Amino acid sequence: MFLNLKTQLENPKNAKAVKEFENALTKLITDYNTTVYANRFIVGDAVEILLCALIRAVGMKCEISNQERTDLYIQIPNGPGGMFSVKSNFTGSGAIRLINVMGSSEETTWSEPTIFLIAGKGIYYADPYMSVSVKRTGDAITVNIKDIGKVKDEFKFTNIRIPEKPDNPRSAMSPAYDVVKSILGSIKSKKLIRNV
Repeated sequence: MFLNLKTQLENPKNAKAVKEFENALTKLITDYNTTVYANRFIVGDAVEILLCALIRAVGMKCEISNQERTDLYIQIPNGPGGMFSVKSNFTGSGAIRLINVMGSSEETTWSEPTIFLIAGKGIYYADPYMSVSVKRTGDAITVNIKDIGKVKDEFKFTNIRIPEKPDNPRSAMSPAYDVVKSILGSIKSKKLIRNV
């Protein structure tokens, strides 16, 4: 599945869609810097929505999943499909949490095919059957960025710019303001909207 996606992303006819995706990610991570803890889940969801939009724009089927450990259903046109987890890292180093295991069983393992968006490196694919080294910490199952980088070239799409988050989190916005403004707009607020 990832090989089909990679082929579509590399196709010159899809260059504009790839560029829009890059620009959207840059705007997202600049405006909603994940150094601010409250932004992390919102940015994660937004990354999934943007990636799904990119996948659709290059001619494949993609749906947002509401399952606990998978994020996207991706399908080749008139072909097979599958569920994928999506993880992102906007520093380009360190570890990525595959699973938060707080309160989960000791037997919990990484079992989902995963698409990784890694700053400064690109989009990668890995799954538990690829001998990618994972580590269980006290509250998570993680994978190091260096280990993801060791996957074979056919599982990497490096001709895409995944941005690094800015150093200055003080410039980060809170998505709560956008939610509040949307709610106040939908109820046709007259008083509160002027005071947000």
